[in-house]
Amino acid sequence: MSYEYKNPLERGYKKVKLSKKYHNKLFKGRQIKWSDKYDYYLKENNFIMHKTKNSLYIGLATILLPFICLLSLIECFDILKEYRSLFNQKKLGKHSSDGIGKNTDLLQKVKKYIR
Repeated sequence: MSYEYKNPLERGYKKVKLSKKYHNKLFKGRQIKWSDKYDYYLKENNFIMHKTKNSLYIGLATILLPFICLLSLIECFDILKEYRSLFNQKKLGKHSSDGIGKNTDLLQKVKKYIR
């Protein structure tokens, strides 16, 4: 059985924005790092956030790939496999996803801060 990404927009979710400041304030265990990109989706009483690597991280990986392969000749094929997954993170399941369910205090706080 293979992984299949289901786009939240096709399931009735609406894409919303949440600033980095409020994200870090609300989700203490999920602080945004320089290499992270979050997509937020809201549907009535459900909230989903998907974390992927941002374009800056992918660009740096692209520039450094030849040097990394030269330094680790034995594991070059594994490195290339991981590198390819950066360009299709959601399709290949290389992202993380968290959700907030019905009527929790955190969901109410999120709804207050979304744009």
